[in-house]
Amino acid sequence: MESMLNEAGLDPHSDWRNIQPGKLVQESKTTQIYRVPFDGGCFYFKRYRLPSHKTWRYFLRPSKAAGEWFGLEAFRKIGIEAAQVVSFGEERILGRLDKAYIVTLGINDAVNMEDFASDTWQSMPGPEKDRVYRSIRSKLFDQIQLAHRHGLFHRDLHWRNILLYPDSQGGYDTCWIDCPRAVRRRLFQKYYRMTDLSCLSRLALNYLNRSERYRALALFIEGEPVSNVRKLFRQIERHHRSLKFPIRTVVTKVTDKSSESRLNG
Repeated sequence: MESMLNEAGLDPHSDWRNIQPGKLVQESKTTQIYRVPFDGGCFYFKRYRLPSHKTWRYFLRPSKAAGEWFGLEAFRKIGIEAAQVVSFGEERILGRLDKAYIVTLGINDAVNMEDFASDTWQSMPGPEKDRVYRSIRSKLFDQIQLAHRHGLFHRDLHWRNILLYPDSQGGYDTCWIDCPRAVRRRLFQKYYRMTDLSCLSRLALNYLNRSERYRALALFIEGEPVSNVRKLFRQIERHHRSLKFPIRTVVTKVTDKSSESRLNG
């Protein structure tokens, strides 16, 4: 793997504080993500930079890069498809975090679920739309339930952090990425379960009506009393309203009437 890093311009001994490898695909005040191609694939290089007045925030605490490494490796260990970590590191000054890095292996032909929903899923014919939705929902629910049984929580399971790529049966497999807030918890598991489901359903507000979302939740916790479903559904709705950032509005395309029943059952 080190030879592929070198080929991609990610020499482990180079100055990762300042390199600009490949194509910049995302940037914020604290984070830069580059797509770095190599022969037959690509890496994703993510760099976290903290403002000087915030370096104490991670004093003697793991960085986001370390949190992401922990989460991705923990999910993969229990059988959930997650991005493969190739390398990560931190730079500290007297215990204060200055910069952190993580490199993951890209997946060919993958697209995040947010883009897939708006660019591909919306325009599918009704029966195909139903089939694809139910297949992806089933795979995601199985993965989330598996993680929660092991006390693992992603805590940022938005559609943009779930990759879809073609499987051998004409459907789509799922892969989890970008989990710097992932945790393992024995206590307060119901709260963390709720936050994972809240993240997952946040963008669904643009695509699914209230009844459809309720039926999906009932399927996720199938076997529990109806009162539990109603309680959890209300908690998720309150959590949506309490979040700092408003829910983004997605302009959905008009589809044929046969797709109106896509989530029944």
